[in-house]
Amino acid sequence: MLALSVSDLSKSFGARTLFRDASFEIGAGEKVALFGPNGCGKSTLLNIISGRMEPDSGRVWSRPGAMPGYLPQALQFPGGLTPLDLCHDPAVLSRFGIEPAAAGMPMSNLSAGQQRRVGLAQVWAAQPDLIMLDEPTNHLDAPAMDLLARLIRECRAAVLLVSHDRYFLDHTARRIIELTPQGVRSYSGNYTAFRARKDSELEAESRLYEKQEHEEDRLKQVASREMEWFRQAHRHAGQNDFLRARASKGAARARASFARLERFRKQRIEKPRDADAIVLRMGQARKAGRRLIHASEISKSFDRPLFGAADVAVMRGDRIAIVGPNGSGKTTLLRILLGLEPATSGTVWRSPSASWFYFDQTLEQLDPSQTVFESVSCAAGKRAPQEIRDTLGALLFRGSSVGKRVSVLSLGERVRVMFGRMIARGYDILALDEPTNNLDVESREAIERCLESWAGTVVIVSHDRYLLDRICTTTLSIEDGTVHTYFGPPSARMATPAQGADNTVGTVHAMDSVDVLVLQNRLAVLSAKLSDASAGEAERADAERDFLAISRALSQMRRK
Repeated sequence: MLALSVSDLSKSFGARTLFRDASFEIGAGEKVALFGPNGCGKSTLLNIISGRMEPDSGRVWSRPGAMPGYLPQALQFPGGLTPLDLCHDPAVLSRFGIEPAAAGMPMSNLSAGQQRRVGLAQVWAAQPDLIMLDEPTNHLDAPAMDLLARLIRECRAAVLLVSHDRYFLDHTARRIIELTPQGVRSYSGNYTAFRARKDSELEAESRLYEKQEHEEDRLKQVASREMEWFRQAHRHAGQNDFLRARASKGAARARASFARLERFRKQRIEKPRDADAIVLRMGQARKAGRRLIHASEISKSFDRPLFGAADVAVMRGDRIAIVGPNGSGKTTLLRILLGLEPATSGTVWRSPSASWFYFDQTLEQLDPSQTVFESVSCAAGKRAPQEIRDTLGALLFRGSSVGKRVSVLSLGERVRVMFGRMIARGYDILALDEPTNNLDVESREAIERCLESWAGTVVIVSHDRYLLDRICTTTLSIEDGTVHTYFGPPSARMATPAQGADNTVGTVHAMDSVDVLVLQNRLAVLSAKLSDASAGEAERADAERDFLAISRALSQMRRK
C-alpha cells in the first residue's frame, strides 16, 4: 500500500533550479531518507510534500484520510506555551525525556535539545501515518538520538527524513533517495550501503570519463593531422587539377573528423561530481614535546557539580574524543584543558611550546564585519594571498564569494570559514567543539580526510559518531560526574544499553580484557608519576617513554 506518491515535481527560485521532474513513491511503514548536499532543495521538497509550499509543476498524492506529521528544521513555538500546552500527552513527553518539571515550563526556558524533543513528542502524539522529519537530530545528544532511531524503526508510520548524521541514517533508513537538480535516484539499504554504491558508481564514471578524455584527445589529433595534411597539400597543389582534387578530398576527411569530434563531445558524460570534491590540507604540526597537557584531580562546578577528580593526559599524536550527554560538561572540560576556563579544583599543566587552535561551536571567534578572505587571512600568518585563495577555493569559496561579509553567511558557510582559519597554519593541537554541526556530508567527509592525513594531536567534542570513530582512538567519557578513559571506537561508549554497550573498561574488539586492565592500571600509575613535581628529570623521562609505549601497545591490541 502506498503512503506517498510524488510525480514530476519541479521547483526554482528565480534563475536557480533546485530540482526538476522529481518522482518517487513511499510505501506504508517504509523508512526513507532524503539525501543531498546543502542547498539542493531537501527542505523545500519536504515543505512541498507537507503542503506548506507550492511546486512550480508536478503533484503530490497521499492516501485519503492519512494523517501527516511534520517536524521542520527551524522550530518556532508560540511564546509562553508549555510542552503540555503543545503536546497534551504527558506519557509521550516523558518518553522523549521531558520530565514533569520541564513539561510545565515555558518553551522559551527550555534548551534547544529539549525544544527539539518537545517537537518530536508533538509529532508522535498525533499518531500520524506519514512522518516527515527535517534534521531531527539537531541539538540532541547520543542517547536521545538512539531513542529517536528506535522509535522510528518501531513506529507503524512511513517516515521520510532529512539528516546529515550518517550514524543515525545507518540506524533508521532502509532506502536512500538522492535529490539532484535533474531529479531523484533511489538506493535500497542504509547510508553505508548507499555510500558503497555511490563509490562504485563514481569509480566506474571516473574510468569512463578518463577514457573519454583519451578518446577526445585522439580524435582531436586525427582531425588536426588531416587538416594540416590538407593545408600542405593545397599549398603544394598550385594550379595542378589532380593535386587540387586530392587536397579537396583531404579537406572533406578533415571536416568529417571534426564532425565526429563534435558528435563525440555532445554524447560525453559530465565530469563526475566527486572529482571536484573538497580537498583540504592542514599545515604540518610542529615538533613540540611528547607531553602537551596534563590535568590532575580537576573538578568543575557551577550551580551543581559537573565532574570531579579527573586525571587527563594529552600526548603528542593523541586522537581523543570527549563524549557524554548534553549538560555533562564536555565543552567545559575541553576549555579547562586549553586554559580558557579555570577548574574549580585541581591543576593543569600545558607545554609552553605547544600551539593550539580552538574551534568554538558558537563561532564567536568570527568577526561579522570581516570578509571571508580577511577572516582567514588574519589567522594565516605570513601565507601569501594566493595560498589563502587556494584554501578558500577548496572550501568552495570562489570568485566574488571570498569578499562576502561573515555577517551574511549561512551557518554552514561560517563553519567552513572556521576550518579555513584552522588549516591556514600549523598547530600542535586541534581542539574541536562540535565541528561538523551545520555541514552536509560532503563537507564532513572532507574534514575527516583532512584530519586523518594530519600528523598532529586532536581533541574533539562531538555527537557525530562517524567522525569520532574515523578519527579518534581514545575516549574521555563523562558519566555521572566522573571522567573515564576508554580505548576503542568512541561510538561504543555513546551507545545506550539497548544497543549493546557494556560497563567493561572500553569496548575494544579482539582484546583480552585482563591485559587491557593491567595496561590501563599501569597508565594510571605513570600518569600520577608524571604529575609528581618531586620526580627527577630522568624518572619523568622514563615515565613518559613507558607511557607512550603502553599507549601504542593498547592501540595495536585494538587493531588486531
